[in-house]
Amino acid sequence: MTRRGSLAYYFVAVAVGSFFFAATYTIHQGIAEGFGELRQAGRNFLFVYFLAVIQGILPQIFSAFFLRRLAVRFGWERAWQWMLMGTVSTLAVVWGLAQMGLAVERTYFSREWQNVKNWLVLSVAGPIMVATGMPFWFPIPAAVATAYLLYTVHRRFAEAREEQTASGAG
Repeated sequence: MTRRGSLAYYFVAVAVGSFFFAATYTIHQGIAEGFGELRQAGRNFLFVYFLAVIQGILPQIFSAFFLRRLAVRFGWERAWQWMLMGTVSTLAVVWGLAQMGLAVERTYFSREWQNVKNWLVLSVAGPIMVATGMPFWFPIPAAVATAYLLYTVHRRFAEAREEQTASGAG
């Protein structure tokens, strides 16, 4: 395990953040189209979760990184501060990656660089879909819930480190 719990922190960001996004999407689709058969809703959720994990790695890690850096820099100790800034950072990262992907998509690349262009656009396809095909509020519930869990992970590892420091000093 890492010293400050970074592995656990970023694992929670990707795995749990994608879970919350998939849950938000599934509930939204269920309300819009009707949940239908429960088994089909479960399959849809698992499929969306799989896609959210794959397409959400980049934005989730960037958002979690910025959130943690800002929280440590400004000394945020309360969950609401993390949740508010987690939402802002997630929206900013998703929008920024989507704009970058759309700019790359519109740019002409020579034949030699076409594969690079395809990989760049594919790596940000998730943010592009969220930014262009969904309402702006769509990532907010997942971002709030994820930021709260990131806050708890960060606090637990900070407490464990403080306990180690106190026991090692005595």
